[in-house]
Amino acid sequence: MGFFTNIRRQLTASRFKRNNLSIIESIQPTLINTILAELVNDGWELAAQFDTPESLNSQGQCIVRRGQSTLSFSLKHDSLGAIVGPSRIVSALAREHKLVALTSPTY
Repeated sequence: MGFFTNIRRQLTASRFKRNNLSIIESIQPTLINTILAELVNDGWELAAQFDTPESLNSQGQCIVRRGQSTLSFSLKHDSLGAIVGPSRIVSALAREHKLVALTSPTY
């Protein structure tokens, strides 16, 4: 592992810890779309640049907000997705959908 790669990973881990963030990784595309649709139906609002939940499939990312909380969804084309946000919300989503919430990304 290179010096700059190591620094980047440490900075990311520090940001997650400092902002009390968690991440759910390796989510199947159908499940991540289901989770996003459920959140939107529960009153979460899409960020201005994402007009519909289908933005996740076309743009590879989508952000939803509710009050002061923000969840960021990402999905690589024909691959697995991830959700990043406040630990309490991400942990609750992980429990609800039987997934694993991590305190920082794995590489």
